[in-house]
Amino acid sequence: MSDNNYPHLFSPIQVGTMTLRNRIMVPTHAFADGNLLGTPAEAARFVGYYQEKARGGSSWVCGSSMHLRTPVGPGFEPSGMGAFKDGMFRNELYVPRAAQFAEAIHSEGAYASMQIVFMGGTPHGPSPRAHGFTNNRVSHVLTTGEIGEIVAEYAFTAGQMLKAGLDGAELHANNDDLLQWFMSPMTNDRDDKYGGSVIARLTLLHEVLAAIRAQVGPEFTLGARICMDERVAGGYDSDLARESLSLIDEWGLVDYLHLNVGNNWGETTYLPMPDFDTAHWTDLAGTMREVVGCPVIYTGRVTTPDVAEQIVASGQADIVGIVRSNIADPEFANKASTGRVAEIRPCVASNDCLSRVTLDGISFGCAVNPRAGMEQLKVEPAIRPKNILVIGGGPAGIEVAATAAERGHRVSLWEQAPDLGGQLLIAVRMPYQDAFGRYLDYQKARLKRAGVKLETSRRADFERVLAAGADEVVVATGATAYAPFDIPGIASAHVVDVRDVLRDPAGVGHKVVMVVEDDHMAPLGTADLLSSRGHDLTLVYRTTEFAPMVGRYNIGPSMARLFAAGATLLPMHRLVAIEDGTVQTADVYGGSLRSINDVDTVVLACGSRSDPHLHAELEGIVEHLHLIGDAYAPRRLTYATRQGDALGRML
Repeated sequence: MSDNNYPHLFSPIQVGTMTLRNRIMVPTHAFADGNLLGTPAEAARFVGYYQEKARGGSSWVCGSSMHLRTPVGPGFEPSGMGAFKDGMFRNELYVPRAAQFAEAIHSEGAYASMQIVFMGGTPHGPSPRAHGFTNNRVSHVLTTGEIGEIVAEYAFTAGQMLKAGLDGAELHANNDDLLQWFMSPMTNDRDDKYGGSVIARLTLLHEVLAAIRAQVGPEFTLGARICMDERVAGGYDSDLARESLSLIDEWGLVDYLHLNVGNNWGETTYLPMPDFDTAHWTDLAGTMREVVGCPVIYTGRVTTPDVAEQIVASGQADIVGIVRSNIADPEFANKASTGRVAEIRPCVASNDCLSRVTLDGISFGCAVNPRAGMEQLKVEPAIRPKNILVIGGGPAGIEVAATAAERGHRVSLWEQAPDLGGQLLIAVRMPYQDAFGRYLDYQKARLKRAGVKLETSRRADFERVLAAGADEVVVATGATAYAPFDIPGIASAHVVDVRDVLRDPAGVGHKVVMVVEDDHMAPLGTADLLSSRGHDLTLVYRTTEFAPMVGRYNIGPSMARLFAAGATLLPMHRLVAIEDGTVQTADVYGGSLRSINDVDTVVLACGSRSDPHLHAELEGIVEHLHLIGDAYAPRRLTYATRQGDALGRML
């Protein structure tokens, strides 16, 4: 198979001043590793991250989001995501560092641009109204004079980008940007020239585009990323978006329009979860393309070359924006064009590329590609190949086995279950999580290509490990389900673990109480399954918010379905006792008691505890012994793969 199998995807197209070799673009994403304006090493990481995407065959890389200066009154401190008082484009390092970025992308035969961002509500907005229903922060209402200052800042910024040798700029006119807030009736109720009608709400965008064109002229590609439907009550819908896009195209100021759907926090975020089909909104993009004459980019869970080809071939868009699948595998385009589609590492859309930074406070990364953000890393072949025994075929064990074998070690992988996967074999049973199955298939094929000797249904114990005589032993035995055994009634027959429910939900009674002591997705996924089967469901969370480690970009679809199904959610309560058909809880602050009666089944979603006992038996006996994955500390997939890869590179 070659690019002949994807003739539309791998055909050239003219976009402004750029002659793209194919229709694959890497859109802006904010949390990539490094800092363009940081130390030289941080800037090199930033450039290397994006250069890898161009080297992987994508024809256009739109770099990171870069923020405008935020003009504020004396002493006021801008706050919130995307708040930058001084901005980035007036930094003396911007032009030389952006030039470094452009040169790196150009060296791979691709085009380079960046996105200009001015987030709404930090503190500015068109009106004193919040965007959405999970944030009550009120904006400073911009005066016409302040608007003029911001328009001038956009023009200056574009000039800086042109000076740096970038091929173009994209306005971030969506996803809580100030430009979107002016476009949206939810956040703009002005009665001056900037509000009151569709065309008036577009006035700021028009002024910005006109100012930029006056600054850079026609020999610089200019586009705008715009939401096709805000998917929030009071916001603009697809009909208003279609009208707006037609007007924007008529101005003749943009060379392309970049389209997506959703918001930053609701049931439909601009980072669609697996709850939505691949390329879910492409039909909508097609209706938008009908009313414009410039090229249209569609972005939103384009996961495979086949999907991308279909989008372009059907005329729903001219170009596909692919972020997360390019993070999962930067060689996405090259593998598609050279007949290696089966070797493309699949994205599971868990959004760890965001959550690692925004929730965990750790470095940028990817759940399935543990080297994302480490593009400058050089993985060397093993100097002296060793015999390595890996015990446990979950995500960490698979990753370390594959990595070590790819470096030339002789690796044996023992898994006591009939199949590989560990906790992922359970996760894949949650609604909409079939992507984990595709990832496991990829990893199994990778083990085979690397020559790993795989033995399933093989139990490891002290004697067998010693008898194997391995040079290095890696214990990746995972974790076991936890239950709070000090709770009266916890051992009752109608109390079951969340994993048992996912394996076989048929035995669960009608009225269910789920006791949650797990901050991640498994409780929500199981609740989703039960509510879809018609159970009367109550979720009891000890925390002040539901699933605090799931994050605002992920939680919306599950919560929307649970509310629609009539599920009861009880936060800030802990389990006290289980007595026949009654579950007793207490609030976590004052301890006031509450009883839930006529309960048929209690489901425990209390997380896991590490199972390191084999490691403890071998410690001090086996000289080169390692403990990784959930056996070390129960965490998400991204932790397991990063640890497995790191050890595999060290052995």
